[in-house]
Amino acid sequence: TNNFKCNSTNDFIAVTKQCDGVMDCIDFSDECSGNCGDEIIDGHLLKAISGTVGALAIILNIIIIMKNVLLMRKSTSTKALLNTILIALISAGDFLVGLYLLLIFAVDFSKGENYCSSQADWLTSPSCSTLGVTSTIGSQISLFAMTVLSFTRLYGIKNIMRIPGPVTKKGIAKVTVLLFAIVSAATIIAIVSLIPQLEDSFVNAMNYDPNIRLFIGFPNKEVHFNVIEQYYGRIRMKETLSWSTISQMVDDMFTGQYGNLQRKKVDFFGNDGVCLFKYFVKTDDPQQLFVWLILSLNFICFTMITISYIAINLMSTKSSSQLTQGSGNKMITDRNKTMQRKISIIIATDFLCWVPFVIICSLHTFAVLDATSWYALFSIVILPINSVINPLLYDGTITNTISKYYKTAINRMQPRLTTITSSLGFIASDEEDPFISRINRRLHLCVSGIKSLFSSNVEENTSPALEIDNSSNSNTGPGSGN
Repeated sequence: TNNFKCNSTNDFIAVTKQCDGVMDCIDFSDECSGNCGDEIIDGHLLKAISGTVGALAIILNIIIIMKNVLLMRKSTSTKALLNTILIALISAGDFLVGLYLLLIFAVDFSKGENYCSSQADWLTSPSCSTLGVTSTIGSQISLFAMTVLSFTRLYGIKNIMRIPGPVTKKGIAKVTVLLFAIVSAATIIAIVSLIPQLEDSFVNAMNYDPNIRLFIGFPNKEVHFNVIEQYYGRIRMKETLSWSTISQMVDDMFTGQYGNLQRKKVDFFGNDGVCLFKYFVKTDDPQQLFVWLILSLNFICFTMITISYIAINLMSTKSSSQLTQGSGNKMITDRNKTMQRKISIIIATDFLCWVPFVIICSLHTFAVLDATSWYALFSIVILPINSVINPLLYDGTITNTISKYYKTAINRMQPRLTTITSSLGFIASDEEDPFISRINRRLHLCVSGIKSLFSSNVEENTSPALEIDNSSNSNTGPGSGN
């Protein structure tokens, strides 16, 4: 059949309108049938990732926050204090992202398959907006703090021979102003879309009482224009009508029969059930300029982080070479390798998080593809993954603990591995078969690789050039734990 029958009204719509994301039936049966995705998070894998990543982000970042809060009191220089506070701030932002993931997981679990029929209440609720604000504040605080930290570390390594001064009231005031600026900028970005005076730029649609059959689902301005024009006749400059004017004109249409109409706004975060910042916009979306301003700002931050750490890597390598002067100091060489590996991971994770995302946003804006259905994937997997990785990269507490237990386990396993290789004839001798010799070498390389995976010291002083600025267990070096 070419038609779909609405459940409660027995009205018929074209079958092509089923599961197209637009409500055509009063009871939403065209979008809430078993053939359509009708949960906030579709798929067991995404649900599991949401809960797991959220829990890990909360636990790991609480550990880092607590450690660095304690270190703040022990900081003996303003640089060390700033470094410690920035790491705590990164973890605070990542904690908020983890909290968002756990809460959206809980909401999805509680609503289950009933979400679709009640999605109007959820998408227009203060709870959805609060989750969106929480996620945005967390991700922006983390990104801004990482950017400032990269500049701080770059400045520290450029001025490595300068002895850091003690903590002063003036230094504390500067750190406080910087901290306030980061938090304020992230908060403004998150809440500006909820300011009532800016509703014409950020409100996407309205939701009316289900009994008002003239406005089904979530009618945007264009739908309102068409209805209003049919009632009032031709309207000039209808594209410039504000939501307040539209609401007044709609009220005048129904006042005599229905009294005051009940309506709720579908705000900036209500564009999808996961209540994420509306990154996917089209050329006709009123919030397009704002969204691309924030995306550009975030991409610039990523670029600055990348440039800073590349410069830190080059200067640290040069400094280490000058210190060793060809002596082949193994400790300095190992520290340099650890720092380079850590910097590579920082750059790679930021790249994988933001660059593909910006590309997808661009393709969606220019209608090359429709990424609307990918909101859950990006809000649960792509964007939050750094919230779990950052505690391992920017602070050595957790990685050192893992390294300690892992090395203990490997040391206990080594005698058994030696026994196994001996029993299999993999111990090389002068007359051993070349094939067996190659297997033996590769096996020992494998064991050595496993041992070194977590064995590198990723705490403070991963670069010898940073040791001068090691104040109160904190420094501004790229491989520092603080």
